[in-house]
Amino acid sequence: MYLQCTKKMLDKMNMERFKMLPADDCDDGADGFYSWHVNLITLNRRKTIVCMNNLTRYPIVLYRPKTRDIAHLEEQVKDGIRAAFSEEGVPTDIVEEYLKNCGGVVYSKTAGRSLTANLNKTCETVGHYTELLDEESVIQRRISLALGRYIVKFGDAYDYPSERLFRELCKMKGMPEENWEQMLQIENYQMKVKILLDGHDIWRRILIPSRCTFRRLHRVIQETFGWFDYHLHEFTVPDEYEVRHDNQTNLREIFSDTERCLYTYDFGDDWEHEILLEEVIANSHNRFPILLESNGERPPEDVGGPGGYEEYLRIVSDPESPEYESVVAWSKMTRAKKRTIEEINRSLLFYH
Repeated sequence: MYLQCTKKMLDKMNMERFKMLPADDCDDGADGFYSWHVNLITLNRRKTIVCMNNLTRYPIVLYRPKTRDIAHLEEQVKDGIRAAFSEEGVPTDIVEEYLKNCGGVVYSKTAGRSLTANLNKTCETVGHYTELLDEESVIQRRISLALGRYIVKFGDAYDYPSERLFRELCKMKGMPEENWEQMLQIENYQMKVKILLDGHDIWRRILIPSRCTFRRLHRVIQETFGWFDYHLHEFTVPDEYEVRHDNQTNLREIFSDTERCLYTYDFGDDWEHEILLEEVIANSHNRFPILLESNGERPPEDVGGPGGYEEYLRIVSDPESPEYESVVAWSKMTRAKKRTIEEINRSLLFYH
């Protein structure tokens, strides 16, 4: 494995411990698949190491590394690769085969303007995802997943670093590149999300990777029900008193101990949604949230809670009501837009 470091990164390391190779001599025999460019940047006033795979531009991010982490950078990079690849759903045996093929770590300077420019662009993009930082961990797997889905330019074409990585891993295993989705093993949750509203049966059944954060689940609920995300929200877990950040807590952390939680949207109207874990699918190939089934239309935004909703239904069911025309006109701006399941699922691809 070649770790090709910027001057800033090299200055931070005690290079007397490492064998340095001229950049022009760094040929891993795989077009850069076993080589990584490395830079040191600052995020939130903290040192951050960004590693970018030369061929796929897939990133590994190490946040707030300690002095000993920098002194043993090769171990941290390999652990970061293990964590990020595993989070992507790459089986452990394939991850270990990749690291074995990488061989021992050799350090060099950066190689050429093109790769350095790509590295700088990756570092710039990392700065846009600071809300995903996990303050309790050096290895930032959530940022790797997010940037892996950030489309970038490769020559005259555009591609996703994660999908490019999966195709290269298939080639490494002698598998057809187009079958990369079949290689992945991702734990998924089948969940039913139901609005708790007497006399109404409004629900959505979704499939979502267990690695997803509650922030992402919030966005999935908003998208599948057609809420406008105008208001505050919260998740409530039975017998859980600790306050956590929804963008730093994944579903697996909570649903390993419970099958239910409550999602409340709009503290004025107070729309409560029961989230029920129906099934755990251990080795799914699914990488993104999917809407499987739906029933019922949600109440209009700002209708006034359950009481206001019943009054709304009374008025729109009576064309003779003096308020009928104004309420119908108002509801056109506040009701969910009519979309097919296919249209909703296409939109879910863009949520991190």
